[in-house]
Amino acid sequence: MVQLNSNKYKDRFGILYKTKLEPRLFRRAPLLALRITNELKIDTPKDTGWASVNWLPTIGFQVLQAVGKRPVRAEGGGGVLLKSSPEQSAGIAALLSAIKTSGIRGYKGAPIYIVNNVPYIVKLDSGSSRQIAGNFVLRAISRAVRKVKA
Repeated sequence: MVQLNSNKYKDRFGILYKTKLEPRLFRRAPLLALRITNELKIDTPKDTGWASVNWLPTIGFQVLQAVGKRPVRAEGGGGVLLKSSPEQSAGIAALLSAIKTSGIRGYKGAPIYIVNNVPYIVKLDSGSSRQIAGNFVLRAISRAVRKVKA
């Protein structure tokens, strides 16, 4: 499940998962979550990178707040660009472990979540950045689903 803190997203993603994910994709849920996380990291507009590193995959629980602090950009655009967070890396490692252990039987474990709790993620997805058009979240998820189905 992908969850953003907005009813708009809960409704839209609920529809996506009810209509797009067949049972064979549920058996491959860790792989799908890994692909979704990677696509979201790539597509998320990057000023400081804080929104991108806050795509947090977890198994069995949800992260309820953003990790780290948003770096301050220096005048003229210089400064820190975050590339990853320990929480994101730990989530990816958990997904890789689940992929390895689920094998041919398929995944039958706890629910998998991908959350992003930065306060402006919905605004970014609505098209506030010039780096990428709005609705990048849904496009990234759809692209990941296609890749896993192939």
